[in-house]
Amino acid sequence: MDVTLWFPKYSSHIERAVFRQLRHPEFGLGSLAVGSMLLTHPERLVRWEQLHIDCPGDEFAPGADGRFDHAPVFDFDGSRVGFGASQVSIVNEDYGSASGFLPQ
Repeated sequence: MDVTLWFPKYSSHIERAVFRQLRHPEFGLGSLAVGSMLLTHPERLVRWEQLHIDCPGDEFAPGADGRFDHAPVFDFDGSRVGFGASQVSIVNEDYGSASGFLPQ
């Protein structure tokens, strides 16, 4: 699998729009895939200035009401890697969506 996690091409896009733009063989990575890569490449998030990562392959309903309007995110808060969720309708230039490709 080729992964664009390190240089997301969808930086500062609304995550839901990114999900609609993905075409086969490209797909959005979820928090398990991104978290696993961060464990094996901890240098990826060591400064606040680095592009933080959202995970368009997963969705989250914070109110457990069936409205999946958040997605998992990884960021760096100055001393450690953070994991949380952000609203998919908000554009944030500090985040990029992680995607992968299936071999052709």
